[in-house]
Amino acid sequence: MKIRLSIRLYLLGTLVFLITSLAALYFVVTVQYFIEGLDKANQHLMINVANEAVLGDDGQASLLGYHITKNYADVPPVVRQHFPAAPPTEFQFNKAHVQENLFSRPSEMHFLMLVRTPAGELRYVSRTMDKINTPPPRAHGGGRNLVKSALLLGLSVIVVFTLLLLLILRSISNPMEALRDWARGLQPENLRQPAPDFRYNELNTLAEIVRSSLLFVQQALDREHDFLRHASHELRTPIATVRSNVELLHKLNPDPPEKERKVIARIERASATMNHLTDTLLWLSREAESNLPTEPVELDQMLAQTCQDLRYLLQGKEVEVHIDTRPTVLPLPRIAVQIMLANLIRNAFQHTQAGEVWIEQEGARVAIVNRNHSAADDLQELGFGLGLDLTRKLAERFQWVYKNEVTAHGHEAEVRFAGEH
Repeated sequence: MKIRLSIRLYLLGTLVFLITSLAALYFVVTVQYFIEGLDKANQHLMINVANEAVLGDDGQASLLGYHITKNYADVPPVVRQHFPAAPPTEFQFNKAHVQENLFSRPSEMHFLMLVRTPAGELRYVSRTMDKINTPPPRAHGGGRNLVKSALLLGLSVIVVFTLLLLLILRSISNPMEALRDWARGLQPENLRQPAPDFRYNELNTLAEIVRSSLLFVQQALDREHDFLRHASHELRTPIATVRSNVELLHKLNPDPPEKERKVIARIERASATMNHLTDTLLWLSREAESNLPTEPVELDQMLAQTCQDLRYLLQGKEVEVHIDTRPTVLPLPRIAVQIMLANLIRNAFQHTQAGEVWIEQEGARVAIVNRNHSAADDLQELGFGLGLDLTRKLAERFQWVYKNEVTAHGHEAEVRFAGEH
């Protein structure tokens, strides 16, 4: 199953991820700078303590919680446990801590520094802090408050930014959804109306492009329908003239020579085909006819009647017709079915000079197959193209299952008027 991406959700997720990352980075940097500031303050305080402390007879002193001594061996054992060797560099701030995990507070903090006083005396300043025995200085308490404040500020920024982003996305998505609904509701009758205002210039431009494109297509369809209607009406008169003159020739000369008879037969078949095609074109050009009412259609009898009506196309030909039908009554648009069957049978009869035509019907399925054994040149009176294209359009309009395959000696056509049963 393909997951469809939403621009709104994608933009929201991306921006929320970015602002969350920035807030997290801000929090980490703030805490890092705060810890470095505390270390700097502690370092300066240890230097001042070392300079101000007065050592006792044992060479040691305590001031403001710091232990000062001249000998590394007198440094408290708990400090020396974390710093096994004396600091090699003067004024180097050494720090060690005991922490259960990365996200917990340290349970112990140990500091050690080698300080040279203005008098040139070397002194070791150390201090141990633990959350059980040594209460943290006020500065550290303020630090914890600062860390909490930074965390709360970061979360507040994320929440406020997300709310603002939702408002912005809403102000953008609402016009886009309105554009979508307007485009879905476009019909031929309202294409000439100007597009509504969608607030943003880009959306208004897109709406105008959509309207103009659909209007262009609709105008092309209107021109095509007008041409079909006009052509069908205008062709009726010359076709009727040709057919009436063919009938007149039959009356004037009932027994013409063989060559003349073949010529007259070709003219008669061509005029009949043109008459049928003009009727089909005229019917297809009517927009309202797509909703034809259905009525009970005896499909087997309609096939038999259509074959009988088109038998004249087989006059003078060596064509054998096989009809195999089953009594079937289906609710179908009668005119459309009649045009469909007449087109298929007409094509089969018209383009079989010598051979066989099979017409099979069972339920909603109708198959028409022709096998022509004459020379290929005899098939060029009228091509298959227009009639079969009209048949295809009929099937598409009524959503009938239709296929037509070209074989070595003809065509195999099949249509299912009511789908599978």
